[in-house]
Amino acid sequence: MKSRFILFFLFLSFIAQAQVKISVGQPYGVIDAQNKFYFNRGSEILTVKLRKREVIIQKLNSEKLAFEKISVYRDFPEGFNLEHIVEFSDRYYIFYSLWDRKAEMEQLFYREIDFDKGTLKPDEKLLVQVHGKVSGDLISRGWYSFSVVNKFDLEFSKNDDKLLVHYRLKPQIKNDSKSYDVIGMHVFGKNLERVWDEEVTMPYTEKKMNNLDYSVDSQGNAYILTTVYNDETTNEKKRNDNQANYHIELLRMSGKNNKIVITPVTVGSKFINKVYLFEVSDSYMICAGFYSNLPYRNAADGIFSFKLTKEGDLVDSRNYEIPLEVLNMYISEKAQRRNEKKEEKDKAEFEDLELRELFIDENGGVLLVGEQYYIQAHTYYNSNGSSRTYYTYHYNDLLVTKINESGQLEWMKKLPKRQTGTSGRGSMSYKHMAADGSHYFLFLDNERNLELTPDRFPAVYRDGAEGFLTAYKVSDKSGSVDKVSITSTRDVLGLPVYQFQTSRILPIDKNSFVVEVYKKKKQDVLIRVDLGK
Repeated sequence: MKSRFILFFLFLSFIAQAQVKISVGQPYGVIDAQNKFYFNRGSEILTVKLRKREVIIQKLNSEKLAFEKISVYRDFPEGFNLEHIVEFSDRYYIFYSLWDRKAEMEQLFYREIDFDKGTLKPDEKLLVQVHGKVSGDLISRGWYSFSVVNKFDLEFSKNDDKLLVHYRLKPQIKNDSKSYDVIGMHVFGKNLERVWDEEVTMPYTEKKMNNLDYSVDSQGNAYILTTVYNDETTNEKKRNDNQANYHIELLRMSGKNNKIVITPVTVGSKFINKVYLFEVSDSYMICAGFYSNLPYRNAADGIFSFKLTKEGDLVDSRNYEIPLEVLNMYISEKAQRRNEKKEEKDKAEFEDLELRELFIDENGGVLLVGEQYYIQAHTYYNSNGSSRTYYTYHYNDLLVTKINESGQLEWMKKLPKRQTGTSGRGSMSYKHMAADGSHYFLFLDNERNLELTPDRFPAVYRDGAEGFLTAYKVSDKSGSVDKVSITSTRDVLGLPVYQFQTSRILPIDKNSFVVEVYKKKKQDVLIRVDLGK
């Protein structure tokens, strides 16, 4: 599920010379779980942790840095699959799917969490019922045991009072050139009351189109942003008169008679990478993402954005090239020379760039955050001729771009980092926060990068190793950057900590946050960071 509208938390307000106060709480029993989710209201913290069929809810306190209570539930039905745990309209829900084999129906249920009590409300409620199977991701549950997960996706409106649940029915025809996708669209109000629902047949075959993003507005209209090929070849590299072999269309649905309003969007010769679609106001939607001048989907030459009215009219469309001086920061001299040669042919790109987040501020300005991410396969051979393959995951530089409400480029910044591991994301990537007119990007860094300059290549932080919790502070107005090192994981007031993940950081007040970490001996502990003003 993509990130929601930006929340300007008034916390984490500090500069490079600010004093940082760190407090460590009393340890409490660890919960080993495949999935962990964290929510807070002021000093109250709610955690939801899933371990097989168990759902464990904990209440913690960020002022006392203490464990308060725990509730364990083992009454979820056999065969259930977790879909989402979310906050929606100031309430908290666990969504899970369950396949009814006898009736051949896919079902989406939810149970509400009572935040104040730290408990689950007793009754499960059926939200969506689908005749037939829903497409998802096939995962292994063990020896010859498989399950389909991630069947239902959720999108939220700007003011958090509309929820879109969407899914794709498993196709009856296996030939993509003859099969038309059927997308289930269910819109609900802030109390999960039904607004409308339809199973919408797409206007083109599966081969002809590729859905990029979904959204819902405050009036309950649902949107699909899709690429549509201009011919039957589906060749992304093909050009016609120097134009890309596909175009973008916005599909709008209001739940009235399965009607789809289609708006074509012209991108000329640009090859579009991943994009996000958001509601800006009661009148406009905005779409933004990366484009390439070459047909490689994970590289970017620049940023594009366009506005559309709720009626589907294209209002404004703009492109912003990534400057060579940005591409050449924090890379080797050899790589710089290679970029300079490519730039002569208009082929210098930001490689392996993924669009991670898109935020809209209260004035309609846009902040795009891209992260350089790729996976490498490594195969080696034994003397007996057998082979083994393992994978490394790389989370590197950030590209942060600010576009103001008038569509003008305010600034574009490259924030260097190098993170590598062998077990997925782990402690890598970053956490974004915003406060007092600045953006903060927190991540674990190698201590050798404390004094990194633009002409130096960053040292690598390795997942699971000791690291420094580090922040880039970026001014929303000017794009000026300060770098701050907060604490080392090997010595937090004399305590070495483990499983430090930036995704677990929770804001408490305008200058503080807490994070749950593992301290060994089967114990977790809360760390609170109070940042000087």
